[in-house]
Amino acid sequence: MLHAYWRVVEPPKSAAEVRAEASLFFIHLGGDVYWCAFAVPFQRWMLFLAAFVSQICCGSLYAYGLLTDAVATHFGLSPEAATLPFYVAYGSVGLAAVFAGPFVERHGPRVAMYLGTALMALGHTCAAVAVAYKAPALLHGYGVLYGAGIGVNYIAPVAPLQKWFPDLRGTAAGFALCGFGASGVVWGGLYQVLLVDLGIGGVFWRVGLTTTVLLVVCAAVLRTPPPSYRVHGLDMHGAPEALLEDIAIVDFAKATDYLGPELDPIERVYHDRIQHLSLAECIVSIDFLFVCLTYLATFVFGILFLPRFFDVYKLLYDPPEYAAINFMLCCAGCNFLGRLVVPMASDAAIRLLSLNPAFARKAVFAIAIVWQCIALGILPSTVRDPLAAGVFRGLIWTTAFLVGGATGVVPSLCTDLYGVYNTGTMFGCLLTCSSLTGLVGGAAFTHYFGCWRTSYGLVEAYAMSLHRIHGIVLSGLLFVCLVRTNPVDRFQIGYSACWWRRR
Repeated sequence: MLHAYWRVVEPPKSAAEVRAEASLFFIHLGGDVYWCAFAVPFQRWMLFLAAFVSQICCGSLYAYGLLTDAVATHFGLSPEAATLPFYVAYGSVGLAAVFAGPFVERHGPRVAMYLGTALMALGHTCAAVAVAYKAPALLHGYGVLYGAGIGVNYIAPVAPLQKWFPDLRGTAAGFALCGFGASGVVWGGLYQVLLVDLGIGGVFWRVGLTTTVLLVVCAAVLRTPPPSYRVHGLDMHGAPEALLEDIAIVDFAKATDYLGPELDPIERVYHDRIQHLSLAECIVSIDFLFVCLTYLATFVFGILFLPRFFDVYKLLYDPPEYAAINFMLCCAGCNFLGRLVVPMASDAAIRLLSLNPAFARKAVFAIAIVWQCIALGILPSTVRDPLAAGVFRGLIWTTAFLVGGATGVVPSLCTDLYGVYNTGTMFGCLLTCSSLTGLVGGAAFTHYFGCWRTSYGLVEAYAMSLHRIHGIVLSGLLFVCLVRTNPVDRFQIGYSACWWRRR
């Protein structure tokens, strides 16, 4: 049964369903009967807005940190115990995202988002009841349910956007995830106002109700393309229609760098084999191992140090409160812009330079890793210098932009490497890696940081932590080179790769 669940099965669409989905809003009444609001036709760009809003709702998870002190005071908990529901939720996000991938493909993104919305609503209800009855154990229910709901809703709009925009996969992925980057600005101010006016329980009730309504509307917009869908001569897999009409998929192509203009039509169709990869083939492939290691090397600095940027900046440079807040807002803004602009730039590079799409996405990771290697080499001396606030800000803001850009291209990289039917699950696997890094790496970071602070002082503890993270990021230079994006190499027996046209 479990094996059958991991088999991705695309549900067939009846003619009535295809007609209904031509309207923005419709209701399935059973069988082939649908009620449709024909006055508002569906357009694929509407998915951008739905994905953006849904990601803002999912990003409310990170605003929990603003409630930690109030939760600790209300329940009489230690600060560490008050933050535990956040870590439980963070772990649940990754696990739910992995298992949600096949569910999204089998039942559609709308049903998946309805499920995720219900889980998020139950999580908020658990938290509000916990506050009302002073039952801190229920906060863990908030962590599990709310985190699982976010995990489902985080990936639900990703795969549909990749199917609707085969001509702009990077742009679609960037819009799908940039809302998460903007959520810190949205929820940060709102949580502070609600906490003062309504208390902790009011925060959970109001935010829960608001996100539920917004997500239900977003879910109604989500859908997958009809079987005959074509845009700019491409089907949902990104394959040119003219090449697929009369040419069968072949098992041979010249072992050269994959550049579209250099390959004849039959060899280009070889790339279409990607859409026939099974989930098992994707997950156990050596390339996915290197993708995971590259992903961790790219994001480990942000995962482990992001929650501490505010405290580090205040400790080292003693700025006014408003300056420290502006610093963090600029971090969030740079991350948002990176998620939006860099994927669009990758699409432009693919078109203008005729690059292999997967290679263009991998190049974004390479740039982000190289920059972090440079920045982490400078930051330890910067944190030791109380006059280097400007350098510190510049390094962190640039890193936030590039790491945001790498985040934005992850879904399109998964699509380019593993096909649109496997995008959600592969993206979920990478989110699980991120969650495990946050949980295990965060615990290790906290332990060693405490030891270094006791022995060497707070400033030196931060510098030593940066040195250790620098070593992990440096390893990413090797891993990113080992990720093969040439489909000819990937389907060879064993591990084979081309380097500057040499094998």
